[in-house]
Amino acid sequence: MSSSQRPAADREVQIEYKGKTYRGRYSVTGSVVTVTWSLESRSTQVGGSAPAVLARMLLKELIRDQGF
Repeated sequence: MSSSQRPAADREVQIEYKGKTYRGRYSVTGSVVTVTWSLESRSTQVGGSAPAVLARMLLKELIRDQGF
């Protein structure tokens, strides 16, 4: 695995949604951002947005999918 493919250390991602604070973790491996929250995860390709911005979007999707 090349250094560009190694996952970066997990980082915290936090959003406010419907008056509550939610926290998850995200990592970037190559050009893929992966967010983990409440035993669920979701990934997407990094495009024109910063990984931290994508991580917040993915966390919001995970929260909505769980019915919160």
